[in-house]
Amino acid sequence: MFTHANEPQSIGGVLDSGFKLFTASIKQVAPITYLGALGGAIGAWVLQTSMLNQIAEGGAPLDFDVPLLAGTYIAMVIVGTILMAAAIIRIRAVFTSETMSFGLAMLGGMKRAPAVIGASLIYMLAFLVGSILLIVPGIYISVMLAFAFYAAAADNNGPIESIKYSYGLVKGNWWRTAGLLTIMMIVVLVFYVAVGFVVGILAASSDSAQDLQPSILGDIVIIPVITAVITAMMYCLAYAVYHDLKLRSQGIDLAERIESLDKE
Repeated sequence: MFTHANEPQSIGGVLDSGFKLFTASIKQVAPITYLGALGGAIGAWVLQTSMLNQIAEGGAPLDFDVPLLAGTYIAMVIVGTILMAAAIIRIRAVFTSETMSFGLAMLGGMKRAPAVIGASLIYMLAFLVGSILLIVPGIYISVMLAFAFYAAAADNNGPIESIKYSYGLVKGNWWRTAGLLTIMMIVVLVFYVAVGFVVGILAASSDSAQDLQPSILGDIVIIPVITAVITAMMYCLAYAVYHDLKLRSQGIDLAERIESLDKE
Protein backbone atom coordinates (compact mmCIF):
# COMPACT_ATOMS: atom_id res chain seq x y z
CA MET A 1 0.00 0.00 0.00
CA PHE A 2 1.27 3.43 -0.92
CA THR A 3 1.79 5.96 1.89
CA HIS A 4 2.17 9.58 0.89
CA ALA A 5 4.38 12.12 2.63
CA ASN A 6 2.88 14.52 5.14
CA GLU A 7 5.64 17.11 4.95
CA PRO A 8 7.80 18.62 2.19
CA GLN A 9 10.54 16.34 0.90
CA SER A 10 13.92 16.69 -0.73
CA ILE A 11 14.19 16.34 -4.49
CA GLY A 12 15.30 12.75 -4.06
CA GLY A 13 12.41 12.10 -1.68
CA VAL A 14 9.87 13.48 -4.14
CA LEU A 15 11.23 11.32 -6.96
CA ASP A 16 11.24 8.27 -4.69
CA SER A 17 7.59 8.94 -3.76
CA GLY A 18 6.75 9.28 -7.43
CA PHE A 19 8.28 5.92 -8.32
CA LYS A 20 6.57 4.24 -5.36
CA LEU A 21 3.27 5.73 -6.47
CA PHE A 22 3.97 4.42 -9.97
CA THR A 23 4.59 0.85 -8.80
CA ALA A 24 1.51 0.98 -6.57
CA SER A 25 -0.82 2.31 -9.27
CA ILE A 26 0.51 0.84 -12.53
CA LYS A 27 -2.14 -1.91 -12.66
CA GLN A 28 -4.93 0.63 -12.23
CA VAL A 29 -3.53 3.32 -14.50
CA ALA A 30 -1.90 1.36 -17.35
CA PRO A 31 -5.21 0.20 -18.93
CA ILE A 32 -6.30 3.84 -19.17
CA THR A 33 -3.01 5.14 -20.54
CA TYR A 34 -2.91 2.21 -22.99
CA LEU A 35 -6.28 3.26 -24.38
CA GLY A 36 -4.91 6.77 -24.77
CA ALA A 37 -1.81 5.52 -26.59
CA LEU A 38 -3.88 3.22 -28.78
CA GLY A 39 -6.31 6.01 -29.61
CA GLY A 40 -3.43 8.26 -30.59
CA ALA A 41 -2.00 5.50 -32.80
CA ILE A 42 -5.36 4.96 -34.49
CA GLY A 43 -5.79 8.70 -35.05
CA ALA A 44 -2.32 8.95 -36.56
CA TRP A 45 -3.09 5.94 -38.76
CA VAL A 46 -6.29 7.61 -40.05
CA LEU A 47 -4.41 10.78 -40.93
CA GLN A 48 -1.54 8.87 -42.54
CA THR A 49 -3.93 6.71 -44.56
CA SER A 50 -5.80 9.78 -45.74
CA MET A 51 -2.57 11.36 -46.96
CA LEU A 52 -1.40 8.20 -48.73
CA ASN A 53 -4.77 7.77 -50.44
CA GLN A 54 -4.63 11.38 -51.57
CA ILE A 55 -1.18 10.84 -53.06
CA ALA A 56 -2.30 7.61 -54.73
CA GLU A 57 -5.17 9.48 -56.36
CA GLY A 58 -2.76 12.00 -57.82
CA GLY A 59 -3.34 14.79 -55.31
CA ALA A 60 -0.77 16.80 -53.44
CA PRO A 61 0.41 15.44 -50.07
CA LEU A 62 -1.10 18.42 -48.25
CA ASP A 63 -4.53 18.18 -49.92
CA PHE A 64 -6.13 16.55 -46.90
CA ASP A 65 -9.81 15.91 -46.45
CA VAL A 66 -10.41 18.88 -44.13
CA PRO A 67 -13.53 17.50 -42.39
CA LEU A 68 -11.78 14.20 -41.76
CA LEU A 69 -8.66 15.94 -40.49
CA ALA A 70 -10.61 18.28 -38.21
CA GLY A 71 -12.93 15.54 -36.96
CA THR A 72 -10.06 13.16 -36.23
CA TYR A 73 -8.09 15.84 -34.40
CA ILE A 74 -11.06 16.95 -32.30
CA ALA A 75 -11.90 13.35 -31.43
CA MET A 76 -8.28 12.70 -30.42
CA VAL A 77 -8.25 15.78 -28.17
CA ILE A 78 -11.54 14.93 -26.46
CA VAL A 79 -10.82 11.23 -25.96
CA GLY A 80 -7.23 11.92 -24.95
CA THR A 81 -8.32 14.50 -22.39
CA ILE A 82 -10.93 12.18 -20.89
CA LEU A 83 -8.36 9.41 -20.54
CA MET A 84 -5.73 11.78 -19.11
CA ALA A 85 -8.19 13.05 -16.50
CA ALA A 86 -9.29 9.49 -15.71
CA ALA A 87 -5.68 8.38 -15.21
CA ILE A 88 -4.93 11.30 -12.88
CA ILE A 89 -8.13 10.65 -10.92
CA ARG A 90 -7.19 6.99 -10.46
CA ILE A 91 -3.67 7.99 -9.41
CA ARG A 92 -5.19 10.30 -6.82
CA ALA A 93 -7.32 7.40 -5.57
CA VAL A 94 -4.22 5.22 -5.08
CA PHE A 95 -2.44 8.18 -3.50
CA THR A 96 -5.21 8.62 -0.93
CA SER A 97 -5.74 4.83 -0.47
CA GLU A 98 -9.23 4.97 -1.99
CA THR A 99 -10.83 2.18 -4.01
CA MET A 100 -11.90 3.31 -7.47
CA SER A 101 -13.11 1.14 -10.33
CA PHE A 102 -12.18 1.64 -13.96
CA GLY A 103 -15.75 2.78 -14.69
CA LEU A 104 -15.76 5.41 -11.96
CA ALA A 105 -12.40 6.72 -13.13
CA MET A 106 -13.68 7.03 -16.70
CA LEU A 107 -16.85 8.75 -15.50
CA GLY A 108 -14.75 11.18 -13.50
CA GLY A 109 -12.59 11.78 -16.57
CA MET A 110 -15.66 12.65 -18.63
CA LYS A 111 -16.88 15.08 -15.97
CA ARG A 112 -13.50 16.79 -15.59
CA ALA A 113 -12.58 16.84 -19.30
CA PRO A 114 -14.14 20.28 -20.01
CA ALA A 115 -12.15 21.87 -17.17
CA VAL A 116 -8.93 20.15 -18.27
CA ILE A 117 -9.47 21.23 -21.89
CA GLY A 118 -10.15 24.79 -20.73
CA ALA A 119 -7.00 24.81 -18.60
CA SER A 120 -5.03 23.35 -21.55
CA LEU A 121 -6.22 26.10 -23.89
CA ILE A 122 -5.24 28.82 -21.42
CA TYR A 123 -1.89 27.09 -20.85
CA MET A 124 -1.16 26.87 -24.58
CA LEU A 125 -2.17 30.49 -25.14
CA ALA A 126 0.03 31.71 -22.28
CA PHE A 127 2.94 29.57 -23.50
CA LEU A 128 2.49 30.82 -27.06
CA VAL A 129 2.51 34.45 -25.96
CA GLY A 130 5.57 33.86 -23.80
CA SER A 131 7.38 32.08 -26.62
CA ILE A 132 6.59 34.86 -29.09
CA LEU A 133 8.03 37.45 -26.71
CA LEU A 134 11.13 35.38 -26.01
CA ILE A 135 11.94 31.72 -25.41
CA VAL A 136 12.73 32.31 -21.72
CA PRO A 137 9.26 33.66 -20.81
CA GLY A 138 7.73 30.66 -22.55
CA ILE A 139 9.80 28.25 -20.47
CA TYR A 140 9.00 30.20 -17.30
CA ILE A 141 5.26 30.08 -17.99
CA SER A 142 5.31 26.39 -18.92
CA VAL A 143 6.75 25.53 -15.49
CA MET A 144 4.50 27.92 -13.57
CA LEU A 145 1.35 26.46 -15.12
CA ALA A 146 2.48 22.84 -15.43
CA PHE A 147 0.15 21.58 -12.70
CA ALA A 148 -3.05 23.22 -13.90
CA PHE A 149 -4.10 19.88 -15.42
CA TYR A 150 -3.75 18.13 -12.07
CA ALA A 151 -5.64 20.87 -10.27
CA ALA A 152 -8.46 20.58 -12.81
CA ALA A 153 -8.62 16.78 -12.87
CA ALA A 154 -7.76 15.80 -9.30
CA ASP A 155 -9.01 18.75 -7.25
CA ASN A 156 -12.12 19.69 -9.25
CA ASN A 157 -11.00 23.24 -10.00
CA GLY A 158 -12.29 25.23 -12.95
CA PRO A 159 -9.97 26.19 -15.85
CA ILE A 160 -9.03 29.68 -14.64
CA GLU A 161 -8.89 28.57 -11.01
CA SER A 162 -6.58 25.70 -11.99
CA ILE A 163 -4.21 28.06 -13.80
CA LYS A 164 -4.11 30.41 -10.81
CA TYR A 165 -3.66 27.52 -8.40
CA SER A 166 -0.70 26.08 -10.31
CA TYR A 167 0.89 29.53 -10.52
CA GLY A 168 0.47 30.01 -6.78
CA LEU A 169 2.00 26.61 -5.99
CA VAL A 170 5.10 27.05 -8.15
CA LYS A 171 5.63 30.70 -7.18
CA GLY A 172 8.77 30.83 -5.05
CA ASN A 173 9.71 27.27 -6.07
CA TRP A 174 10.33 27.77 -9.79
CA TRP A 175 13.94 26.60 -9.97
CA ARG A 176 13.28 23.59 -7.77
CA THR A 177 10.21 22.64 -9.79
CA ALA A 178 12.01 23.18 -13.10
CA GLY A 179 14.82 20.93 -11.86
CA LEU A 180 12.38 18.20 -10.85
CA LEU A 181 10.56 18.37 -14.18
CA THR A 182 13.86 18.23 -16.05
CA ILE A 183 14.95 15.14 -14.11
CA MET A 184 11.56 13.59 -14.84
CA MET A 185 11.99 14.17 -18.57
CA ILE A 186 15.48 12.65 -18.52
CA VAL A 187 14.29 9.58 -16.61
CA VAL A 188 11.35 9.11 -18.96
CA LEU A 189 13.57 9.51 -22.03
CA VAL A 190 16.15 7.02 -20.76
CA PHE A 191 13.42 4.54 -19.81
CA TYR A 192 11.73 4.92 -23.20
CA VAL A 193 14.95 4.36 -25.14
CA ALA A 194 16.05 1.40 -22.99
CA VAL A 195 12.69 -0.39 -22.93
CA GLY A 196 11.99 0.37 -26.58
CA PHE A 197 15.36 -1.05 -27.59
CA VAL A 198 14.93 -4.26 -25.58
CA VAL A 199 11.30 -4.83 -26.59
CA GLY A 200 12.12 -4.13 -30.22
CA ILE A 201 14.85 -6.75 -30.24
CA LEU A 202 12.63 -9.32 -28.53
CA ALA A 203 9.75 -8.65 -30.88
CA ALA A 204 11.93 -8.88 -33.96
CA SER A 205 13.43 -12.18 -32.86
CA SER A 206 10.25 -13.83 -31.56
CA ASP A 207 8.14 -16.31 -33.49
CA SER A 208 5.10 -14.07 -33.06
CA ALA A 209 6.86 -11.30 -34.92
CA GLN A 210 7.04 -13.56 -37.96
CA ASP A 211 3.30 -14.18 -37.90
CA LEU A 212 2.28 -10.53 -37.68
CA GLN A 213 2.89 -7.59 -39.92
CA PRO A 214 5.63 -5.41 -38.33
CA SER A 215 3.42 -2.33 -38.56
CA ILE A 216 0.58 -4.03 -36.67
CA LEU A 217 2.88 -5.43 -34.00
CA GLY A 218 4.59 -2.10 -33.51
CA ASP A 219 1.65 0.29 -33.83
CA ILE A 220 -0.97 -1.70 -31.91
CA VAL A 221 1.10 -3.63 -29.36
CA ILE A 222 4.68 -2.56 -28.75
CA ILE A 223 4.53 1.23 -29.05
CA PRO A 224 1.20 1.70 -27.19
CA VAL A 225 2.32 -0.59 -24.34
CA ILE A 226 5.61 1.27 -23.92
CA THR A 227 3.83 4.63 -24.20
CA ALA A 228 1.21 3.54 -21.65
CA VAL A 229 3.81 2.59 -19.06
CA ILE A 230 5.88 5.72 -19.61
CA THR A 231 2.80 7.97 -19.51
CA ALA A 232 1.69 6.38 -16.23
CA MET A 233 5.17 6.92 -14.81
CA MET A 234 5.19 10.56 -15.90
CA TYR A 235 1.76 11.20 -14.37
CA CYS A 236 2.81 9.62 -11.07
CA LEU A 237 6.09 11.55 -10.85
CA ALA A 238 4.28 14.80 -11.66
CA TYR A 239 1.60 14.05 -9.08
CA ALA A 240 4.30 13.53 -6.44
CA VAL A 241 5.76 16.94 -7.33
CA TYR A 242 2.26 18.44 -7.24
CA HIS A 243 1.63 17.04 -3.76
CA ASP A 244 4.99 18.29 -2.50
CA LEU A 245 4.22 21.79 -3.79
CA LYS A 246 0.85 21.68 -2.01
CA LEU A 247 2.58 20.74 1.26
CA ARG A 248 5.06 23.58 0.82
CA SER A 249 2.25 26.01 0.06
CA GLN A 250 0.34 24.90 3.15
CA GLY A 251 3.48 25.36 5.23
CA ILE A 252 3.94 28.90 3.95
CA ASP A 253 0.30 29.73 4.62
CA LEU A 254 0.56 28.36 8.17
CA ALA A 255 3.74 30.31 8.84
CA GLU A 256 2.11 33.52 7.58
CA ARG A 257 -0.91 32.96 9.82
CA ILE A 258 1.27 32.37 12.87
CA GLU A 259 3.27 35.48 12.05
CA SER A 260 0.11 37.58 11.74
CA LEU A 261 -1.14 36.26 15.09
CA ASP A 262 2.17 37.16 16.75
CA LYS A 263 1.92 40.72 15.42
CA GLU A 264 -1.55 41.05 16.91
